[in-house]
Amino acid sequence: MLDTYKRQSGLGVMVMTIGSLRGDDINMYADRVLDASGKHALLIIARREGKIALMLDEDLEGRFSQADARRLISSDIVTHFQAGLYDKGIEAAVKTLITTLGTAPLHKSK
Repeated sequence: MLDTYKRQSGLGVMVMTIGSLRGDDINMYADRVLDASGKHALLIIARREGKIALMLDEDLEGRFSQADARRLISSDIVTHFQAGLYDKGIEAAVKTLITTLGTAPLHKSK
């Protein structure tokens, strides 16, 4: 799904699960990973801490708001995770993210 989306849109989306943040802040951790990866969006799940973050490259501003990210996490991920449906939660979140981002060309802000 993510490879197909990358070919269609030119946008790289990454999903990462980690065992533990080891005391790090999830948003700072995700920001570092996103910067290093060259991707445009990162959904990260820290299992031990039960934390989830969605980080977007600044080039995606206007396509997906912080309110959209909170809704995606609470509706798509948390709801499924609470039912023990982890794969379905991640899949639902990715589908929501790529549908909302669309496939229109990226206008670089840099």
